[in-house]
Amino acid sequence: MIPESRVDSNPSGRGLHPNIAEYGKVLALQGDHESALMHYREAMRLAVDEAAPEAFFRHYLECSMESIEMLGAYEDVIEYCERVDQHYDQVTPTDELQTRFISLDRATNFQRMGSNLLKLGRSEEALSALGQANQLALENGTNLPLASALIGWLQRRLTVDTNRIQAEQRRLGYFAVTHETVDPKKAVPLPDTLTKLRR
Repeated sequence: MIPESRVDSNPSGRGLHPNIAEYGKVLALQGDHESALMHYREAMRLAVDEAAPEAFFRHYLECSMESIEMLGAYEDVIEYCERVDQHYDQVTPTDELQTRFISLDRATNFQRMGSNLLKLGRSEEALSALGQANQLALENGTNLPLASALIGWLQRRLTVDTNRIQAEQRRLGYFAVTHETVDPKKAVPLPDTLTKLRR
């Protein structure tokens, strides 16, 4: 339930989407990814309704993808990544800053795709996606340590399980939702009735 003080000071519920998303992150860190997804979806809905800056929606979507991945729905994550790449194929950047942003976003998208392909044992496809991630990162003067590490494993033909991949993802900062980035004091759960309706 939303604390009374927050309800009284904000009767419309407007502007609560960051707090609801933060509670989703708390749940994700506890391993309750299905409930986390409900909170992220509601945060996205509220952000869209309020015409909040796109950065909020994109962040909530990234958090959602992490929870979907943690639930083992790797095919769903890969399909999302493919849609993102198709979207960017249709975008014509208007300036150098947007060109760089799109290129870096594509790089992290290919890294996510490659990680999930590897979890499914689709090594050749994973190597291709991770190679694209690395190339785009290098073109922008940066690097993606996870993509580089996974490419190294694949080139050495190492067989690794999902737990080992996730450990490397954690070690190299792949996940946005971590104990260091989440502030439980800002978290506001969905009201019980709304939570039940969204199940």
